[in-house]
Order: sequence, then structure tokens, then C-alpha cells
Amino acid sequence: MGLPAMKERVIAAAVVVLLIAALVVVVVADRRRIRNLQHQVAELSEKVEASDALPTMEQQTACDKDAKAFFNEANYKGYLGAEYYSHYNAAMKKCFVNTRTSEMISGQLWTTNELYDAIEHKNYATYRWRSDKVKKYWEVPPVECSVETSKDGPKTCNSDVEFVQLAREYMDVSD
Repeated sequence: MGLPAMKERVIAAAVVVLLIAALVVVVVADRRRIRNLQHQVAELSEKVEASDALPTMEQQTACDKDAKAFFNEANYKGYLGAEYYSHYNAAMKKCFVNTRTSEMISGQLWTTNELYDAIEHKNYATYRWRSDKVKKYWEVPPVECSVETSKDGPKTCNSDVEFVQLAREYMDVSD
């Protein structure tokens, strides 16, 4: 075998090595692209699932009707103030009604914030607070504050802020 044939074999081997190296680079880049695409697909799937958990207009309208019926049945007449908010939680497939009342009892202001299933009338959360003749309102802890969480069962809370945070899993309304 002569020198020119040897050079040709070395060049051919070098070309093969370069082609293999280029192929490895392409395969590694493709794997990275595939991983990125899989991650994007997972994120989009989560978004689709989340959008499926949004109530339709019909569900929210029916829920508002049920919440109004619940509120009217509860007969909140005689309170200084009484109001309700409805929310259809599509993920839980439940209609919730949040009632808020204020009344004067023996010279003290009492406020109540409760969360119910509007259909089953099951209470999920209660916050009760009364004013104090001596203390400032922010110094007075609630008389009662509890939320039935889906994960941990009943939880006691110590403020209206904590109450709202715990009850958010049912009302799932973003700010």
C-alpha cells in the first residue's frame, strides 16, 4: 500500500470521525430540544387542566341563583347589614355561598363571615368577631375562626386575613 492510499484512508477515517462527532452533536441537541418540548407540553397541559376548572357562565349563573335562595331561606332580616357572594368551584363541582352579617348586641358590634355549600347547606368556614368597648378593633381576636380544609380537616384561625387565606381553596377567586 502506497503513501497516497494511506493518506486517503487517513482522510476517510478523519471524515468518518468528523461525521460521527457531528451526528453526536445533532443527537444531543435533539435530545435537549425534545426535553424542552416535553416540558412545554407539560406546562400547557397544566394550563388546559386549569382552564377546564374555570366555571362556565351557566354554572356561575345557576350557582348565583342557588346562593340567593340559600341566603333568602336563612332569613337574615334584622341585621344591620347582610350580604352574600356566590362562587361556583368547577374543580370541586360545588356552589359556595359566602354570607356576611353585622349586628349590634348589648352595645357591641358583631360581624360574622360564613362559607356554605349552597345546595347541601354544609358549613365550611366560620369567622365571628365582636367589638370591645376598651380595645381597638385590631387588638380584638375573633370569637370564633375555623375552616374545614380539604387536606388537613378543621383548622382554627386567628385573624380575618388567615380566615380568607384558608377559605380561598373553596372560593378560589384570584385577586
